[in-house]
Amino acid sequence: MLTIGASDEQLDVFNEVWYVMLLNTGQAIEAIEVIGKRIKMMEGAPFMWRLLERGYANGREAGSYCWRAFIAATMDEEEMHHSEF
Repeated sequence: MLTIGASDEQLDVFNEVWYVMLLNTGQAIEAIEVIGKRIKMMEGAPFMWRLLERGYANGREAGSYCWRAFIAATMDEEEMHHSEF
């Protein structure tokens, strides 16, 4: 198998283009899932939060479900037991 190397910055740009492509092609739920995972890895990324907001705006029909799924994915088990979620 051939492997091509890339810097962290190059991978970030690739991923951001992929997220935008998902949003532009109507795949808001998938975009919300992958962006949510990425935000967990790099919390201080305002661009990612804007993309997430855009995903929820694009996926309004599933908004409530998606929001609850995102909250559940970002909470640890201890937080889940003590929340009103």
